[in-house]
Order: sequence, then C-alpha cells, then structure tokens
Amino acid sequence: MIVVLLPLVLHTIWGISRMAQTRPNLHTYTFFGNLKFILQRLSAIGLMLFLGAHVWLAMLHPRFVEGHPEAFAHISEQMRHHGPTLAVYLLGTLGVAYHLANGLHTFSMGWGLVASRRKLDIAVIGLFVAFLGMGWAVVYALWSAGA
Repeated sequence: MIVVLLPLVLHTIWGISRMAQTRPNLHTYTFFGNLKFILQRLSAIGLMLFLGAHVWLAMLHPRFVEGHPEAFAHISEQMRHHGPTLAVYLLGTLGVAYHLANGLHTFSMGWGLVASRRKLDIAVIGLFVAFLGMGWAVVYALWSAGA
C-alpha cells in the first residue's frame, strides 16, 4: 500500500495545488497544447473521483464495513451485469491512459529529455494506445469472468 498509495496521494496533493495556481486560456489561445492542458486537468479530476470510488468500493468498504476482502467473483459479476460499473471502468482507464501518456510528454519536454518534439508526439500517442489497450483488456477480462 505504501509503494502504490503514498506516491499517488503525494501526486494528487501536488496536482491539486498545481490546478489552484494555473488557469486554462483556451478561449484566448486556441492551440492544441492548450486543449491538452484542459484535458489533462479534466482527466485528473475524473481520476480522483474514479480512484477514490475504486479504493472505497473495492478495498476499504468490504474490509471495514463488511468485514472481508472483496471477492474477485463479485467484482467480475458487477463488471458483467451492471452497465454503469462497466462504463465507469472504461472511462476511468481512458482517463488513466491519457493522463499518464500526456504527463510523460510534459515531463519529457519540461526536463529536456528529448531533442525532437515530433518523435516524442508519435511515441506518446503509441504509449497512449498501449496503455488504453492494456486497460481495456483488463476490463474485458473482468467482464468475461463475470459470465
């Protein structure tokens, strides 16, 4: 839990402070970079809600309220037979894929790790597609297991 949740909480705190300091200006500068900025912030808000709900419903609530860990069978049944759960996980993994890929792009540009923005853009699109494919493959596996 420390290896996963502590960095996530620290990143969330940093991100909230960052959102409080910056404002979008897409109406003034209609550049693609500004659209990515807004999508990054929107995906961050969506991810906070998605991960908060996921941690509560799949980890904390079952252990502390029901007195047992969440069974895999229950998660997969929910994925298969409850449409909103499936939709939330599909959108949540989409948000994770975008936020991670765009964050790696911003980090690489900000720290000067790349010499060619064009090559980085292509690599980041590839990473986004790979992350999204992995996320949706997991959702499909859960959905299939719930049959």
